[in-house]
Amino acid sequence: MNFSFVLFLALCCVFILGMGGTMAKSPDDYRAKLQQVNFADGISKEEAVIIAQNNLIDDGTDKSCVLSRFSVKDTGFTVDGAGRPLAPCWEVRFNATLKTQLRSGLKWFSVLVDKKTGQIKVSGWGPS
Repeated sequence: MNFSFVLFLALCCVFILGMGGTMAKSPDDYRAKLQQVNFADGISKEEAVIIAQNNLIDDGTDKSCVLSRFSVKDTGFTVDGAGRPLAPCWEVRFNATLKTQLRSGLKWFSVLVDKKTGQIKVSGWGPS
């Protein structure tokens, strides 16, 4: 087998595994889950993931990259890029690879979800 064919097969496997990961359901499935989130009692880790997934669908990120495993971290009090304080948030971080660039250097996509309101405070790409 030549190297190009092997590389092609490897990339196909990565793509297929990525599609079976975090965003494998239809957008309607994620929107249905969002309808079940109770925003009145604060946001749990599980609800933060649902909110973040819907945010990725709404802003089109799910179309431009392959998303896989996610992790959730309690950020406590944090600041935005301008140094302004933010309310306590859940950071939902997805392993991600751009579909158009295999060597982009961007390895994850992060969404900060306000623990009290469920509002998206910040979202964006980050390096490995």
